[in-house]
Amino acid sequence: MPAKITVFIPVYNRQKYIAQTIQSVLDQSFKDFQLLLVDDGSTDNSVEIIRSFTDNRITLVENGRNLGIPQTRNIGLEHAEGEYLAILDSDDVMLKDRLKKQNTFLDTHADYAGVGSWSRYIDDHGKIKKFIVMRPVSHKRIMASLIFQCAIHNRTFMARTDVLRQHGYNNDFLRCQDYELLYRLAASKQYKFHNLPEILVFGRKHDQQITSKTSTLGDQMKKSIASQFLADLNVSYTDEDLANHIRLARNSGVDADQSYIDWTEQWLHQLLHANARAAIYNHMALQQICFKIWLKVISRKYSCATLQLVKRRIFNSSNKLALSYLKPPYY
Repeated sequence: MPAKITVFIPVYNRQKYIAQTIQSVLDQSFKDFQLLLVDDGSTDNSVEIIRSFTDNRITLVENGRNLGIPQTRNIGLEHAEGEYLAILDSDDVMLKDRLKKQNTFLDTHADYAGVGSWSRYIDDHGKIKKFIVMRPVSHKRIMASLIFQCAIHNRTFMARTDVLRQHGYNNDFLRCQDYELLYRLAASKQYKFHNLPEILVFGRKHDQQITSKTSTLGDQMKKSIASQFLADLNVSYTDEDLANHIRLARNSGVDADQSYIDWTEQWLHQLLHANARAAIYNHMALQQICFKIWLKVISRKYSCATLQLVKRRIFNSSNKLALSYLKPPYY
């Protein structure tokens, strides 16, 4: 009988971390899983380390040569045996109850296609960072947040395997293929998603991360995805608008000059008005997300006292619900 869950880990030259990653899966409190590792032509000792584990729940597939991450993810979908597929990166670590908690959610919410969670980062030596990677919890806020960012962190994602297999990853997206897939799933309006507001995965930060080494490509892919969202909303834009829109999603640590602040205010208003016409996203959820983004931008330039005036500028009214959105757990 097939395992209930397939834990899927794509691997490429991760000899330094892969043993710890595998062990975190084997240590799960939920035991009915297939651990599927697809090696994408590693040139280090990753495969040998994987083979050193003798647990019969482990399946190793070798591409033979480097095909790239989207093709490797699709190969993983072909070999997945479980009803649910839990994704983990080859340098990350699961907390012991991740599979149990996400399995319980999907078992008890038959109308949901997938579930993620919050996470934390660890450094190269496994030291836990204080920062919590939060993502929106409810389906309506996940959908509205997708306009700005991938609202389910891929390393925390568990979904119904048949749904992922039906839609598959876009091989043209060498970066952000998870975001692009989530866009297509959301655009179909057939599926619901949720994030558990608790930390179930530690993501590792290190110099050899693909994301840090291919940031320019990542921005190109994000612009392509954002342009689809803007087309859905019938929002016209320039190249500068698109670049600034991507900047909004990662505003932390970015200084804002007055022209960027003025653009942000105008742009968020434009998105809200477009959604009011198109009625694609829950309007209050989008309003709350825009409000939070605006506060992040404005706080780079003005004092806390000035921020009290922000809600009047962005919404022209006192919005207590939007203000409450800024209190934990944020989403």
